[in-house]
Amino acid sequence: MSSIDNDISNLAENKALRKRKKLSKRARTILIILILLAAIAAAYFFIFAKKPVAPQYFAAPATQGTLTQSLKASGKVAASNVFNSGFGSPGQIKEINVTVGQTIEAGAVLAKLDTKTLQYTVDQSNASLRKAKDALTDLYARGGYTTRDVNQLKDSINLATTKLDLDKEALDKAALKSDIAGTVVAINNKIGDSVLAGGSNSSATSEAIAKSVITVIDSSQMEIGLQLAETEVTEVSLNQQANITVEALTGKAFTGKVTFISEVATETSGVNSYAVTVKFDKPDTAIKPGMSADVTIIQESKENVLYVPSSAVKTSGTESYVEVLVNAAAQRKVVKTGITNDTSTEITEGLTTSDQVITFTLTGDAITSGFGGFGSGQALRGTGTTGAPAGAVRGAGTNQTFTTGR
Repeated sequence: MSSIDNDISNLAENKALRKRKKLSKRARTILIILILLAAIAAAYFFIFAKKPVAPQYFAAPATQGTLTQSLKASGKVAASNVFNSGFGSPGQIKEINVTVGQTIEAGAVLAKLDTKTLQYTVDQSNASLRKAKDALTDLYARGGYTTRDVNQLKDSINLATTKLDLDKEALDKAALKSDIAGTVVAINNKIGDSVLAGGSNSSATSEAIAKSVITVIDSSQMEIGLQLAETEVTEVSLNQQANITVEALTGKAFTGKVTFISEVATETSGVNSYAVTVKFDKPDTAIKPGMSADVTIIQESKENVLYVPSSAVKTSGTESYVEVLVNAAAQRKVVKTGITNDTSTEITEGLTTSDQVITFTLTGDAITSGFGGFGSGQALRGTGTTGAPAGAVRGAGTNQTFTTGR
């Protein structure tokens, strides 16, 4: 091989050697970078790994006072004393003596029919009665009569008297009088209208009011119609007291009592409900039939009892218990409960007013990070309650305490 060939071969070997050295140096650089990343990751997890956060407790002392158990429902206001007037005789309306909104006394004449025909009938009946009486008088004067003759004339007198009474009654019914004192709320006819004999009624339905000639209501006697589920109606009894608010009368509160509980269910879409009536004790004159009202029926009220937020009472098997705060730690206490409402439950045994009852517990893990792209925060988990109590924050000026457990 010539010297030229040797030089070429050496150059090729040197080039290959430099290439291998270059690749080896690059691989070492990559390896070092990977090692550094691994070290950083290890340091991160060592320094910033999630650490358990002690539970935080919201607590308040058990309260002593009055606790009320109640049932809430909504319904419509109606007048409990209604007079839907109707003429007892057919005829044509001649007079209407009242206007809508007018206050009247019981017995007031609301309207009258044209009585010409009715008065003529009364006059004819009077004449018939006089004739029958005169016939009997003549019979006695003539003499020679039999018992049968007398009885026949007496029967004629009785029949004439009965007819006259009926005709007078019909004439009297031509004057439409109110059975109650109250306010005129509807007039459905006008002078000149012909009406049939329809009579009067006390139904508060819109259909009955629409069919009446004139409707009068006693605004001092108002009530609310409720529909209660079969699981609710069993908890209601007659004369139970009720608190009432009317949506249209903001800021006003009223009282009443249960006056009616239906024995028969009304089925709607396969669901049974029962009609219950609550009557106002002293309704406001501003209350009108048809207004929406909310009713709270007082089922039971106890004074000087110990009670806690209902959210604090838990169950385990057949036992009820609450957790109390003792030396910044939760301690379970078995209790016996009494009446309850939407917010509070009576404790009849197992607690005192000195016990700090845990009403809410916050637990979770705190996460912090100094690296961009990683958020920080805390995962919170409620412990069998519906939510943290209102005002249960440090410095809120309430009797709630906020404690971090050990």
